[in-house]
Amino acid sequence: MTAKKNLLIVDDDIAHRTMLRILLDWQYEIFEADDGSSAIKEANKRDFDLILMDVRMPGISGLEALEQITALRPHVPILIMTAYYSNEIAEQAKEKGAFGCLGKPFDFEELKLSMERALLCWRPQQAVMP
Repeated sequence: MTAKKNLLIVDDDIAHRTMLRILLDWQYEIFEADDGSSAIKEANKRDFDLILMDVRMPGISGLEALEQITALRPHVPILIMTAYYSNEIAEQAKEKGAFGCLGKPFDFEELKLSMERALLCWRPQQAVMP
């Protein structure tokens, strides 16, 4: 049996975090943060295999936290989630280092597929070895 991968779910909506925990707990060791600042603290404490992060949160936004976490841990893929999806937000997220961006509400199969792709395909530009 393989060990569960560490997943950080970052969302100020406790109902959304709880739903994701219930859906993903069988496959991942789940950690939670309710804002960008808490996400950065969690990323400083431990290494994650994957991070799911909302954009609009009080205090430090998901995009700001994305920048700081990718600077700290460029090997960790981050999927951005937002109820305010637009091509502009998706582009900003990718420019700041996100693997991808999902609009809420999302289909669970789409989420699972995006997570699997992120875990298999993530090759951060910052981590390219000479």
